[in-house]
Amino acid sequence: MMNGNISLIDKHVYLSDVMAAMSSAILKQYQIKHIITANIKPLSEPLVDSYLWIDSEDMPRQDLISYFPTTNEFIEAAVSRKENVLVHCIAGVSRSATIVTAYLMKKKNKPAEECLEKVREKRSIIDPNEGFRKQLKLFETMGYQIDVLNKDYRLIALDQLILRLSRRYYAYCALNSSAANDIFQVYLNKLAKTEALHQSLIVFKCKKCRTKLFTDINVISEESEECQSIYIEPQVWMRSVLQELTVSDINCPQCTKKIGRYDLNGINCDTKCAKHSIVKGIFKVNLNHIDADKLNIGQTVHISEAQ
Repeated sequence: MMNGNISLIDKHVYLSDVMAAMSSAILKQYQIKHIITANIKPLSEPLVDSYLWIDSEDMPRQDLISYFPTTNEFIEAAVSRKENVLVHCIAGVSRSATIVTAYLMKKKNKPAEECLEKVREKRSIIDPNEGFRKQLKLFETMGYQIDVLNKDYRLIALDQLILRLSRRYYAYCALNSSAANDIFQVYLNKLAKTEALHQSLIVFKCKKCRTKLFTDINVISEESEECQSIYIEPQVWMRSVLQELTVSDINCPQCTKKIGRYDLNGINCDTKCAKHSIVKGIFKVNLNHIDADKLNIGQTVHISEAQ
């Protein structure tokens, strides 16, 4: 049921625009005790018992899916105490609607489209952007949890890193301490469980000095003999260069031998090979400069910042 700018979506769960979230009268009327804000700025003085700020923009490339476990837990905690929780963005149309939909998906074990329709029945104006809809569908595919080994999820996390590292976003980051503090670390934290969960089958090493560089889970494109290259995820040993340059060579951290190149604007395959013809990779490694070693079952490998 929609009443003005605030809508009751599920028992104890409300969705609204920012004006309702800042109105002491509305918060009192609907007995709101907890608030989630999905916006680039938090509320200056949240008038509630507990508060969660999700730093986000309403744009298709924004990574919201990584926050779903946190927002779901926050909402579930309020509902379990039979206390009302409000989720809002600017207009109560896209970001907040996506977060509430993810909560319903997890709670009811129902697919994205069905839960979106449930939310729309209560608030007809909702309209998550295309990127958020894809993330909801991915959340469904992953069984209503985050699977850090899922390639599509890893690409979303990578795209968010690129978005925040791009030069045109530096001004935004300067105003946003959570993004400016350590953009690369935010990305690494999202994938922190990968090494423990994934049984690596192949470790890639520098051909010159044999330093371990990355493993098979970090490869985001198939190997192509036509162009002799693969696209990979950034590694912790790339940190210093990534935070300073948008275009650079990729060098072995030990012997400094050039093994590839990266460009935050994307690198199209020079040879237009079949496997990479539709790939706009960021971190391109030349197969002529690395070796691929197969691991024995049970053998583990750790890629550190300094080998």
